[in-house]
Amino acid sequence: GQACVETLPPPPCAMRQHVTNFIFGFGSIIQTASRAASDKSTADAAPCRISATFGYVREWNFQASTAKLTALGLRRVADGERGATINGVLFPAPLDMTAFDRRENGYQRVEVPRRMVQMLSWQVLPANARVYLYVPYSPAVVEKYGKDVKTNLPYCSGPEPPEGLLASEAPGLRLRPPSIDFPILQTYIDVCLSGCLEHGEAFAEEFVATTFKWSIYWLNERELARR
Repeated sequence: GQACVETLPPPPCAMRQHVTNFIFGFGSIIQTASRAASDKSTADAAPCRISATFGYVREWNFQASTAKLTALGLRRVADGERGATINGVLFPAPLDMTAFDRRENGYQRVEVPRRMVQMLSWQVLPANARVYLYVPYSPAVVEKYGKDVKTNLPYCSGPEPPEGLLASEAPGLRLRPPSIDFPILQTYIDVCLSGCLEHGEAFAEEFVATTFKWSIYWLNERELARR
C-alpha cells in the first residue's frame, strides 16, 4: 500500500513584536477585565512587586471629582519616612506611549529602575525593559497649570512636569484622603481585590497590608454602583 505521510503543523510564531516598555498597575487595573475593557492588548500581565526603596506608598488619596470618589494613588514619602513595597502587575506598552499619557492625564509617567522590580511568577523581564507607572498630581495643581489649548490636555501630564512647577507641587504630594464627599467605594475595592485574587490569596492580603489610609469614609454602593 501507499506510505502514510504525516504533515506537521507549522511552528508557533509570536503574535507581536518584542516588548520593551511595560506599565505597572497597582489598583483597579490589576484586574484583567478592567485592563481589557480599555485596551485589549493589555490583557496579559505578570504579578510583581516594587521595592520600598522606590520612595512611594500606595494610599487612598486621589479625589476624583467626576465620580465623587477617592481612588488609589501613589504618595511620595517624606524625608526620613520609611516606604513600603507595592504589589501589582506589569503589562506591555507600545514604544510610543503618547496614547497612555493622554489617557492618564493629570498624572506624571515615572520610570521605575529595573533593579527595584521583583517578578513574582515565572515571567522574566527583558534585559532592556523599561518600567513605568503613573503618579497623580494634586487636583489643585492640575487646575493651577491649566490645559494645553492644542491638545486640550492638562500640562500636568506625561513624563515631563509643566514649566515652573514648584517642588511642593510635584506629583505624589498634596493629595487628599477620603472624605464624606469623596468616599472609598466598595465596588472599587471589589475590582481591586478580585484582580489580586487572580494571583492568589497571599497576593490579595499583601495588597491590603501595603495600601494605606483606609477610612471610615466608605460607601457600600453595590446595589447602585457609582463608578
